[in-house]
Amino acid sequence: MLSKAVLIVTQILTQVPAGPPGQGSPVKPPVVEPPGQEVAPRTEERTLGGIAAIVGNKVITRAELKKRLTRRINEIVLRIKVSPAEINHRHEEKLILKQMIDGELILQAGIGLLPGRDLDTGVPLQLVMSFIDDEIEGLQKTGYKQFTTREDYFAKHKSEFGNSREEVIRRVRERLLRNDYFYREVLPRIDRFISPAQSRAYYRSHRDKFSTPQEVVFQQIVLGADINLPVKIRQVNDGLAAGESFGDLAVKFSEEHPGNPRLRKSLHQQKWSELKHFQFPIPQALRALAKGKVSGPHRASARVYFFRMENVVTGKPKSYAEAQSDIESTLLNERQKIARSQDLKRLREATHIEIFLKDAVTSGAGKPLKLPPAGSKAPSTKPATGS
Repeated sequence: MLSKAVLIVTQILTQVPAGPPGQGSPVKPPVVEPPGQEVAPRTEERTLGGIAAIVGNKVITRAELKKRLTRRINEIVLRIKVSPAEINHRHEEKLILKQMIDGELILQAGIGLLPGRDLDTGVPLQLVMSFIDDEIEGLQKTGYKQFTTREDYFAKHKSEFGNSREEVIRRVRERLLRNDYFYREVLPRIDRFISPAQSRAYYRSHRDKFSTPQEVVFQQIVLGADINLPVKIRQVNDGLAAGESFGDLAVKFSEEHPGNPRLRKSLHQQKWSELKHFQFPIPQALRALAKGKVSGPHRASARVYFFRMENVVTGKPKSYAEAQSDIESTLLNERQKIARSQDLKRLREATHIEIFLKDAVTSGAGKPLKLPPAGSKAPSTKPATGS
């Protein structure tokens, strides 16, 4: 049986107004189409199958979720130079949906505090334009000299994200309101004093955090998982056993860079923090690999990998005096995260939330999923692959 919230949302989506008690709901008269003209099908977003989640009085559609997922995948591809197939889409989708739900909870709480509970009057257009001007100035400082006017800013969002001027203004209003809610309702409850004893204890137990970023430098051999895979794996293993250079084996057998095989022996450099974006079991394999050692085969999606660790760059720790300001900022940030988590937990308990995603990415609707608790990390979903 569908819940009351789902029935209400169904009414809203189909635009059928509910009649008074004891009276049948009015039925929209059938639309008579001109001869030869087909009736337009109902869009996915206007049915329960198009709903990703319901948060209070807000519907998060699958179209919105898919749009943000595509943007996230493209950002990861550009940042760490991997193919979309190597990214765990399901894991990223769960993270995005959790962020969307958390953002909607904060937004609804912020709107509830506005005079008249109206976003447009509560966040004036003048404040929105001031924020956009600051964004333009920031873009210019980072090298985007072509952004000089607000129209350039709106055109950028239209071309990159498909957002109209009205959508950009609404999103900025929502962002400003969420920030205002945090500073008014959450931040005042945080103890901002960090004692010297707390600071020194944190330094002793987290020395690695106050070092330059740790990196790995490695070579790889990438094999396609086709019918000839067992033969290719054996050829690589035989070459390694015979003492052949890993780079030469990469040039000979790796399936990267078909136009220029010599690039296959290139070194790859990644920060440890970026390895989490790679598909299982690649992060675990690289983190466990010592300098000069080789590991593989590791199967991830439709590919098989061999790795050779060229170098592990370890950071040089800072002294306590050098790290003290960073420590205080870190501890304050942790307290802010805890306060946010506690506030989100309170909002979750006070708000009706339903989720309509099955295990597969953007699969059919129906069975609600239990979302991870507020402030916790979404569980990493590992594909059924082995190493």
